[in-house]
Amino acid sequence: MSDDIFGPVFIGGICLIFAGVVSAFIVAQMVEATDSYDELADAAFKEMRGDFAADEKRRQKQAEKEKAFSDAASANKQDPSPGIVRFDDD
Repeated sequence: MSDDIFGPVFIGGICLIFAGVVSAFIVAQMVEATDSYDELADAAFKEMRGDFAADEKRRQKQAEKEKAFSDAASANKQDPSPGIVRFDDD
């Protein structure tokens, strides 16, 4: 980067930092004025709880499938793989 544009690029970066800080203060004032911080935090936790519940349901379904598979395999102990023909080397 040449020296003649370094100054404006640096000033632009500093302005972006201050704009972010100012916008954070504005949002904080809006949240405090409406006293809605508890609602915002609770909404995020409700969403996370919903995701956890969906994951738990998926895990339960997978466990049921694995149990059914293992039950079927244990019921068929004489020949666990009927489609494969095995030859003895006697």
